[in-house]
Parts: sequence; structure tokens; C-alpha cells
Amino acid sequence: MLDRGGINISSEIIQVNQRIDIIVVGNEQNNYYHSRVEEINENFMMLAMPMDHSVPVILSPDTPFYGSFVKDNGRYQFKSVYKAKKIRPIPIWITTLPVDIKRVQLRSFVRLAVNLPLSLKILADDIENEVVQDVVTHDISGGGLSILSNTPIPIDTKVELAINLGEQVNICSSGIVVRLEKRPSDLEFYLISIQFLDLIERERSKIIKFIFKKQVERKSKGF
Repeated sequence: MLDRGGINISSEIIQVNQRIDIIVVGNEQNNYYHSRVEEINENFMMLAMPMDHSVPVILSPDTPFYGSFVKDNGRYQFKSVYKAKKIRPIPIWITTLPVDIKRVQLRSFVRLAVNLPLSLKILADDIENEVVQDVVTHDISGGGLSILSNTPIPIDTKVELAINLGEQVNICSSGIVVRLEKRPSDLEFYLISIQFLDLIERERSKIIKFIFKKQVERKSKGF
């Protein structure tokens, strides 16, 4: 039994075949990959070698990276360091054991302050009365988002959302307005909070991974 960062990393937490999302922080851009745990022991963790457009990803020794995985209704995040590669019998990364492991409850989605292009359609009984607005998000989470608008949208109003996460990733969902408040710092705008209604888990996972990636980017830049 080992403990790193206050979290036990025995097989009860990280298991063989556990899927891992990896972010390698670069000087100009961060690279995002998928992998899985092949083996973990008292000294090292072995990950299936990530691929980038069918090309094996091989790092320089001692390159740090961030990892993330979902288990028991929670998302875990950790740090590790790439040490070496091994090609046979299967291509793997040999890495240090995870440290600074933190758990985020998926039911209390992490909210990220970010401005993203958003197309918002306000639904109405009469299609001719439906209104489409091009706005930007104020923040986003796996459960919903907020926008700033100079036009109030009443609570319980149903909407359709098309969100651009960048890198050709677009998310579509219906939603409902759950909060409306005047911004005390800017009386010309309303803060409107919208809860996703029918977002499928595959799309929600894209949002959560986007948030994780942005958090790592900001942390690497000292924000």
C-alpha cells in the first residue's frame, strides 16, 4: 500500500486497464493524449504508449505530465514524470508513480471561467417567435454554463445551445434557465445560468476534459 499526496494509489484506486487522459505541457502548446494503465508496482507505473495520429508518442526522459481518470463517480487528477519507453512485448511508457492526486466529484462539476462562442436559441410555442442569439459564455461546467447578456431571459425558459470548444469540437444540448441576476459591477448586463437538460455523457466528458486541459494550461502559466 502506497500513499502519494494523501490518496492511496493501491489497486483500489488505480487499476490495470484504467483509462488515463494525459496532458504534456509544452512551451508553445500543450498536447493531449489517451492511454491506459498496463502495470503499476511499488516503484513505477507503466502506461500504454499514447499515439498521435497513429504515431507513437515518445518523450524526453524526465518530462513531467498531468494525468486524469474517472473512477467511482469521481475524476482524479495527478502529476507524474516520463522516465523511459519499452517496445516489447508491447509499447509502453515507464513513469514515476502519481503524486498530488486530487479527486473531483463529478456530481459537483468544476466550473471554469472562460469565454466560448455560443449560439443560443430561445424556444417558444410559436416557431416564428423563437430567437437566436450569438453570445459568449461567462463560465462552463459539466452540468451547465452561464452567459452575460444585456437582454434578460426569464427563469424556466427552455433553450437550445451550440457551444464551440475549439479544435473542431462542438457541443449541442437543450437547456433551461435556472438563474437570472443583475451584475452589480455592470448594470447593463445580466448573468444568466443555464442547466443542461439532455446532454449525453459522451458530450459531457468532452466538456470535462476541456476544463481539465484549460486548468493545466493556466497552472503551467502561473495563473
